[in-house]
Amino acid sequence: LPIVGLGAGQLLGAMARPALAGAGMFAAVAAIRSIGLVDGPHALPLFILVGAASYAALSLAINRDGLGDVRLLFRRRPDTPE
Repeated sequence: LPIVGLGAGQLLGAMARPALAGAGMFAAVAAIRSIGLVDGPHALPLFILVGAASYAALSLAINRDGLGDVRLLFRRRPDTPE
């Protein structure tokens, strides 16, 4: 990691919040799955919806800086002459 100028602590710090949101997403999907309300082909779309919604909500709650970075990636850039 010295090539890019990051230490191990900086890398782990940058990964902690998204990893926590991912763990929360896993817990939400596992809870829905363990309840067993939906079975068969309808289960997968429900799991995807619950996973996406829980990850988005947790990211809003604990990783707001990271969401700002994503917004910057999708923001239109003005055309620059080459």
